[in-house]
Amino acid sequence: MQLSQEEFRKLGYQAVDIASGYLAELPDRPVFQRMEESERQALMNMPLPVAPLSGEEILRYEPAAPMVGTTGEIEALSLWAGQSVALAKQRQPAAEIVAELVSRL
Repeated sequence: MQLSQEEFRKLGYQAVDIASGYLAELPDRPVFQRMEESERQALMNMPLPVAPLSGEEILRYEPAAPMVGTTGEIEALSLWAGQSVALAKQRQPAAEIVAELVSRL
C-alpha cells in the first residue's frame, strides 16, 4: 500500500483517536453484549476481501462493536468476538484468569 506522508499522518491521527476513545470508554463497556442469531450469522457470512484494504478501510474496523440501539450499516461495523466471549460472566484481572486456567491443567 502506497501512502503519501499526509495520508499516513491522517490515518495515524485517526488510529490514535480510536485507541484513546476506546481506552477512555473501556471501564463503562459491558463484558458481553448478546445479539440475535440471525445478526451473528449475517456477520459471519460476510465475504472476506479479495484485495488488500486501504488504510481508511482498515480503520473502519475500530474497536467500537455494535451495541443495542446501533443503527446504520451494521454489516460495516466490527465484530470483535469469538465463541468464548459468551463464557465471560464478570470482569477479572488477567492474572486471575491465567491462574484459573492453569489450575485446570
